[in-house]
Amino acid sequence: MTRELTASCRGDNDLHRVLQDNGMDVQRCDTPAEAVERAADGTGVLVLADGYPERTTGVDPALFDRAARKKLRLYVEFPSMLPGMSLGQPREHKKGPYGSNLDREVIVSEAFPPLPRMSIVMVKGCRFLPVEAGNPHIVTARVAGYNAALFGLPGDDVWPILFEHPRGDILVATTMLSHFVTGRYAPTNAWGPLWQMILRWLQPPLEPPQLRWTPTVRPTYGRDEPLPVDAELAALRRGVSWYGRSKLFLEPSGKRGFHEGYNSKDFFMDGSHGVSTAIRSDCTGEVAMSLALGAAALGEAEYRQVARNLNDLLFFESQASRGPRLDRESPSYGLIGWDDSSPGVYYGDDAARHLLGGMAAAAALKSDRWDDRAVLDMLANFRTTGPAGFRKARIEEPELQEHGWRQFWQDAQASWGGMRNCPHYQAYLWAVNLWLYDKTHFGPLLDRTEAGIRHLMELLPDGWHHEANRHEPERCRMLLPLAWLVRVADTPEHRRWLDTIKEYVLVAQQPCGAIPQRIIHATTANDQYGTGECALVQHNGDPCTDLLYATNFAFIGLHEAAAATGDPELKRAEDRLADFLVRIQIRSEMRGELDGAWYRGFDYDKWDYWGSDGDIGWGVWSIETGWTDGWITATYALRLLKTSLWDFTRPSRIATAFEKHRRQMLPDDALD
Repeated sequence: MTRELTASCRGDNDLHRVLQDNGMDVQRCDTPAEAVERAADGTGVLVLADGYPERTTGVDPALFDRAARKKLRLYVEFPSMLPGMSLGQPREHKKGPYGSNLDREVIVSEAFPPLPRMSIVMVKGCRFLPVEAGNPHIVTARVAGYNAALFGLPGDDVWPILFEHPRGDILVATTMLSHFVTGRYAPTNAWGPLWQMILRWLQPPLEPPQLRWTPTVRPTYGRDEPLPVDAELAALRRGVSWYGRSKLFLEPSGKRGFHEGYNSKDFFMDGSHGVSTAIRSDCTGEVAMSLALGAAALGEAEYRQVARNLNDLLFFESQASRGPRLDRESPSYGLIGWDDSSPGVYYGDDAARHLLGGMAAAAALKSDRWDDRAVLDMLANFRTTGPAGFRKARIEEPELQEHGWRQFWQDAQASWGGMRNCPHYQAYLWAVNLWLYDKTHFGPLLDRTEAGIRHLMELLPDGWHHEANRHEPERCRMLLPLAWLVRVADTPEHRRWLDTIKEYVLVAQQPCGAIPQRIIHATTANDQYGTGECALVQHNGDPCTDLLYATNFAFIGLHEAAAATGDPELKRAEDRLADFLVRIQIRSEMRGELDGAWYRGFDYDKWDYWGSDGDIGWGVWSIETGWTDGWITATYALRLLKTSLWDFTRPSRIATAFEKHRRQMLPDDALD
């Protein structure tokens, strides 16, 4: 029987393997000339981009002439030349602030029936040949939108990715579309219809089969797939062991720390990610927590030493913990900076999370080794909190040195810097204050925290400032401090505040367990895409959940709130979320450095990692070691240990260190 398709490609080409796996008889050749020569007259030939992205696919006029004489239909990728057309030098997606990708690929014809015109797809790491071509099927451009380019195409910098040559017998891809499996082109469900169109074009009137393949990076379980009885235990084990596989540690012991995570803006030919190389204090504490709690739940002794080393790095050895922060006369005494490259930058919410993480690790390791340094850090953050309970989101060393800590302690306006109505920057600091109050009964900790929470709760539902146009993170973050406020002062009013936030989260939660992202204002123009920190959705109702700013914090918040109140509705919501997170944990045999982690964005309709990838730092396919994986794994460990973070850390003897340092940090005259 005559073969209908011939391909010039390496044997490991993604498309070639998928076609074979789906029962298509494809004759493979090593060169385009051989493929054209061996193909039966009137059939289709795939000339795939073996040299991509370093070199174009070598073709010449004689090849196209020979194909025309044989009445072949050619699909050609990343070609070195085209008859009668001028190809530019290869170029990449445009880059925005901090190197973020601005361009995506857009379906602009009716050739793909399941994919409406203006549908967005992504060729990750795209390198393409600029060319002028009429009536393309796919273009690359800077467009805003979630699934579709809502505002059409921009007026310039729009380039064809897939088009039919004017001769009529050549279909041209200006990039390598056949790398869609290894390159992890997205969304997964778009690439079957896309290839069916190309195969249908190559061999009319035959109808190609629906192509099926296993994505190299995918959710661990399907939406409705039965879970094993030990699914949470397995998720925790894979989540904690991921740190060792991640290739992010500077060396295995943790003594020198680790890189912050994988970014969403750099994808390489083999499907690997670019790395965010910052060595951040918040991530250090959160990963120490994850490893130490994981060791307690799993009985894995080697995690204990790495957690101990990370806590030592955080509290004693990093540049962020030293310098003027060890000078008793310095107004920044006691603080721990944001990261080693910016030790004089103090974000309150990041500080709170490195403290919560560090203290959780200390409890798991049954050590008070870090209490003195931790309590100095807690008091240093508290004494830069104003009388209304708010702390400026970001304080820097020069302004502390110029004004001193008392200005922040005494002056409400100086203390919040425009973020007074934003829980994003306050919630976890309040949780730290309440935790320390429980150990010390130092009244100002509770008084200022309760004042700040009261102010925010009285502003609901419309008075909160939402950081980076994201709505649900503020509610998700507030679960933890409100749960702990009930712990230290269980009043009807405090219960009512917690119930208010509970109601929002429970109403928003989907049957699958996901908490959808909600925004305040939709993007209104293409040129707004990729310009700042932003949401993953275009409109409310886009089925995306955010595991960097919301869902991760909802998990620990629901867990702590259920434990504090005994409320069965909160427990059911926590269990649904636990089930969901088990299912969407990354599974990958090919990319072991990703296996066991969680991406920031997940589309719970597509059941795939997808969203609007315009965030300048942390897009859909980013993995954050501390904020995301640290809190998710820690919560699984607490569930398996059948305890809460509050109860697990309650034996802390930090009150001894507090009594030693409080008058130095907050003299009695400051309390008058």
